Amino acid sequence: MRWVFKEASPGDMVRVRFGELYHYGVFVSEDEVIQFGLAPNLRRGIKDSEVKVLATDVEGFLAGAFLEVAVFDRKEEKRRIVREKTISVARSRIGDGGYNILHNNCEHFAFECVMGEHRSEQFEKAKDRLRAISVLDIYISKVPEKVKLNCRVPRIRRRDIATVSNERVFREKAYASMLLDHAMRKSLGIKLRRAEIQKLSSGKWVSPFCEFSISHSGGFCAVAISQKPVGVDIEPIREPSAEGFAKRVLTPKELSGYESLSGDERMEYLMLKWCEKESIFKASGKEAFVPSAIETGKNTRSKIILLDGRKFALGIYAESFLKMNIYENVEI
Repeated sequence: MRWVFKEASPGDMVRVRFGELYHYGVFVSEDEVIQFGLAPNLRRGIKDSEVKVLATDVEGFLAGAFLEVAVFDRKEEKRRIVREKTISVARSRIGDGGYNILHNNCEHFAFECVMGEHRSEQFEKAKDRLRAISVLDIYISKVPEKVKLNCRVPRIRRRDIATVSNERVFREKAYASMLLDHAMRKSLGIKLRRAEIQKLSSGKWVSPFCEFSISHSGGFCAVAISQKPVGVDIEPIREPSAEGFAKRVLTPKELSGYESLSGDERMEYLMLKWCEKESIFKASGKEAFVPSAIETGKNTRSKIILLDGRKFALGIYAESFLKMNIYENVEI
């Protein structure tokens, strides 16, 4: 398919350019171009929930830009919907909403009417560029009292969670999976059930589309999304119950630093180091976790965060990234 500047015919897919974006529609006549929302320069201040499929005359569609018409090659021309049906489908959609700039925009609408395909080339290219940029997104959310797994979570993950007998752990694992779906949609435009996740023999979950890590403890979940190896761990700040816990977690150098502290500072230091080491372990995918043998370094970060009035330690391992975003108290 190519785009040319020429006179449009009924049933043509047309577009106009505004900066780096294109606005798409279905041409019927000079008095009728059907489109999903108005052109970007006419839509400022309008919420996505207010955007509808509508018809304007050609001048209203152009909004001061130049008209381009889609020209298909032979194979595409055989696959395209007949022009009369294209116009009929487009008209039947007038008044429809559900606009989403990534997943259901004006280009998706035009392709569906003309080709019967839900696709947007400009946003596929945008997502490819996003995946090439090293971004690290962390999502943190409180686990509700009642959690019900839905179809957004792949069957392979639902079956794994179903084996958990502890009610609290079940809720946290289930909700963490739902948070992972939310994170993938927001960060990469990928649905979890389309992400082809698999569980390795080590217990690590992986996807060919991105790197991710999950943690849940103390009634909260954390999910990390990146293009490079990543690990995340979240733990409430609390006094360790096991005797000699610090010696099993810290290296000799870290233990010396730990023993120089007292009170809350000592406890926070220990929990931060624990989370850092957990995040390193999760990113590695190894089967054995020996925290006292793990050195933390430039690729680890940790911080104390306040959630629901309680202190939590958040540990993050990321091989490399240009920008990190932490979203707390996420609602899904």
